[in-house]
Amino acid sequence: MVQKNSNAINNLVKLLNENISAQEVLLINEDGSKSILSKNQALLEAKKLGLDLFCLSPQANPPVCKILDYQKYLYQLKKKSNPQTNKNVIKEVKFSFHIGERDLQVKIKKVIDWLEEGYAGVRIDLVMRGREQGHKDIALEKCQKIIHTLQINASNVQTKGGIKLNKNVYSIVIYKKK
Repeated sequence: MVQKNSNAINNLVKLLNENISAQEVLLINEDGSKSILSKNQALLEAKKLGLDLFCLSPQANPPVCKILDYQKYLYQLKKKSNPQTNKNVIKEVKFSFHIGERDLQVKIKKVIDWLEEGYAGVRIDLVMRGREQGHKDIALEKCQKIIHTLQINASNVQTKGGIKLNKNVYSIVIYKKK
């Protein structure tokens, strides 16, 4: 993967400033105006502005070039090729009614890690089975303890919609404050 990216960048460098092979180019200025100039005149225009001359379409006749900031252009290409996939994903973690203290701390740390990685949120489910369903008050206290522990360990988290009960599962959606 790294090899492909470095080859692509090397190919782009061949289309930059003095490396452009054509003697005459169709120049697109920063304001969008177009004109046919010699390569040397186009390079002078770019240098006056402190920017680079980049060949967008080397196969065209004459080749199409644009005056731009090359480093900014590379950054935008890199950003487009590696989109953030975590922004709209909500992770999910389940807690049992009889979860131990150490297991609780491990899962809470995982929730905090997911939020710091950039996930939109984390849904926490406290699942009750059998006779556990008769102790909804204890389950609600456990949910409040989970929220309290999260807020102590990461001050920039908050709940969305509060604690909700659906059949035998208490659900909490946690997200990062902006």
